[in-house]
Amino acid sequence: MRPLFVIEDIRSPGRTFLFTMTGVRVEATRYAWMAPINWLVFGMLIAALDGDRGSVVSTAAEAAVYAAALYSANVFHSLGHIVGGKIAGAPMDILLLTSTRDVTLYQTDPSTCPVGVRVGRSLSGPAANIMVALLCFSMTALLSSAWLERVALVNLAVGLWTLCPIPTMDGWVIWRGLFRGRPGE
Repeated sequence: MRPLFVIEDIRSPGRTFLFTMTGVRVEATRYAWMAPINWLVFGMLIAALDGDRGSVVSTAAEAAVYAAALYSANVFHSLGHIVGGKIAGAPMDILLLTSTRDVTLYQTDPSTCPVGVRVGRSLSGPAANIMVALLCFSMTALLSSAWLERVALVNLAVGLWTLCPIPTMDGWVIWRGLFRGRPGE
């Protein structure tokens, strides 16, 4: 099953090795270079829905802030999975950068991992986003920063969204693990 919001084939042999980070291979699909454009388009949509009808320049600046917040939320989410996998004892093998979002790949068969390990490493991405949101909200209270508040809101939204029990998302793994116990049931 293709991960949600991923449009290219992640099994394609056209992936490019970029670097290794804490033992995790970071690879990119051939269309990963399009990610900043996609994040900017999504940032423009959010800015348009935000309600502040300023000048074209201020709307473009707001779109850029949302795009940066979305991209950084994606990075924090992936870093959370890298750390969580190591803590849970079943580290991620590959972090795959695509044109839309990062995908975590594990070489081990899920049925060989205990439920607690699968749930723990799935919780780590959303937990990272929620922790970043809380940190940004506390800094916003001190600094009165509108862009920091947007980063906080985006990270909170991403953290909560990925906890939804939707196939191929973290929430799906968590809820199946908690209520069914084994991945094949």
